[in-house]
Amino acid sequence: MNQLNRKIKLNLIVGIGISLLFICCIPMVIMVCFNIDRSLLNFVFSAVCLFAGGYGLPFVWSNFYRLKKMKQAWKLIQDGFTDYKSLSENLKVSDRRTRKYVRRLFAFGYISAVEITDEPVYGFEKKRLKPKTLTCKGCGNTYIKDSNEMDCPYCGKYN
Repeated sequence: MNQLNRKIKLNLIVGIGISLLFICCIPMVIMVCFNIDRSLLNFVFSAVCLFAGGYGLPFVWSNFYRLKKMKQAWKLIQDGFTDYKSLSENLKVSDRRTRKYVRRLFAFGYISAVEITDEPVYGFEKKRLKPKTLTCKGCGNTYIKDSNEMDCPYCGKYN
């Protein structure tokens, strides 16, 4: 979950930064167009900002929205919502979009071994991991891994 939070924060910072650059480039474009400032540097900077803002902003903000909805879906699943209909109603998105969010949560490893009804998602519902003996890379203790948890029960380090 920390990785998802970091992605959300990074996406927010990039979105705000590109938005500010896009706003700042508008007066520069006007100055370049009316020959108020004939600097090549201003022309190049305004063109780059205009291009990044015009084409990049929709992608950045739609990705931010998707990540926020994935985080909200993760929280709902942790709270016990295990069917697509209730997830869709709480997320206020279509059933198809909810299924996409849940598949991405599985694919990126944010959730695992959760039973979601109405459709099997990558077959994780019935599949249980066989117990394995692992050695922690952090503390060196040996422990038995019998779930999809990747943290050492002794030191808490991700293995």
